[in-house]
Amino acid sequence: MNKWLKILLSLFALGILVAAFGWWYVHRPAKGAGERDADFTLSTGQIIKEFKDSSTTADKKYQGKNIQLSGKVSSVEKGQQNSVSVFFKDGDFLITCSFSGDDAKAVQDLKEGSPLTLKGLYKNFSKDDLMGEMQVAFNPCSVVK
Repeated sequence: MNKWLKILLSLFALGILVAAFGWWYVHRPAKGAGERDADFTLSTGQIIKEFKDSSTTADKKYQGKNIQLSGKVSSVEKGQQNSVSVFFKDGDFLITCSFSGDDAKAVQDLKEGSPLTLKGLYKNFSKDDLMGEMQVAFNPCSVVK
């Protein structure tokens, strides 16, 4: 009986350890865009050209990828809960990058024409067939220093 009690207590202790590790793994802080290596490094002009050439191919290529992007800011918009969106516009094409926390503070005062290099997780591509406008969104984004 003493042997079975030791085995049961050992299994119980092992179960507690596995459960604790599982909880930590699920609740650990996620890496922000700036903490991950960039899968691609592009200018805003390069990514716009790729999406204009073939939006389907570009969407598949960049889905779930972290991209380092450089370009000149078209506008900045402050959102709710200390978030900031930075826009790069080229004719009928818009690139949107969403920032929060310290990164939002770093970009909130940028002016039109300011150069900016950022890392962002590609979120999606959308096209308004009626208006002919195209948009690429990145979220979350962080400033590359």
